[in-house]
Amino acid sequence: MLRILALGTAVLGLTLFGVLAQGDSAASDPYAETGWTNAFDTGEALYGAMCASCHGIAGEGDFGLALAGNPTVASDSYVVMRIVQGGGGMPRLGPPQLSAEHVRLVVNHVRSSWGNDYVEVDLDTILDHIAVHAGNVD
Repeated sequence: MLRILALGTAVLGLTLFGVLAQGDSAASDPYAETGWTNAFDTGEALYGAMCASCHGIAGEGDFGLALAGNPTVASDSYVVMRIVQGGGGMPRLGPPQLSAEHVRLVVNHVRSSWGNDYVEVDLDTILDHIAVHAGNVD
């Protein structure tokens, strides 16, 4: 029950923060107007604000899947799909909640932390995944 309450509180707080924050628009990221651009500039900061309450500060898992040393995160497509679409108990966090650039930052943080050592994903790859998993990129 406490986990559900914590998750609900986190989602509400993030939604409210996204509504109140003002962001810069970037020509290369059609989702940059989400409001998160000025608030967080690293994958670690975004992960701490949006993911750690379920996946743990060190990716050890709790309510959410353990990400530390998890071979599943080798698939950039899987990680992007889960962030963009949600599923399996995870809320949908793709655009408009996060810009494509912020999805990229979180994906690369997860794929390069806690014993994970996978190739960095570029913005074009993230935009391609968003087009496939969340609809067309305008």
